Amino acid sequence: MISWPSSIVGNARKPALAGGELRAWEGSHYVRISRGQFDPAAADQIAALLTESGEDLVPAIRRLPGLIHYYGGIDHEHGLIVNVSVWESEAHALQMATLPEMLAQRARFEPAGVVFERIRNYAVDWSIDP
Repeated sequence: MISWPSSIVGNARKPALAGGELRAWEGSHYVRISRGQFDPAAADQIAALLTESGEDLVPAIRRLPGLIHYYGGIDHEHGLIVNVSVWESEAHALQMATLPEMLAQRARFEPAGVVFERIRNYAVDWSIDP
């Protein structure tokens, strides 16, 4: 169970907390999550495709305004891949939907058996800093 600091009451936002405590956001940061599923037997092949995709994606994503963080990961055992990115605003997160290098990834992964879920963008409500 999370013990919420007194600075968070209902949906009200107060100044962010410091020192590694829970931080309530006053801004408009967004998290974009893209997930795909595949046969775990193909995990090594999919991992190689992820590495390959980074060669195209990293330079393109770095050129986009508003990027805070970007992570790509794989769960070999359960056959899942995920891309998680954090953006300064929803408009910044939505840039990914039209980025040609990102759109080209379906043609790389779907023939290998990856089935993508609908991509979602989430407004950040709170975070924890170390």
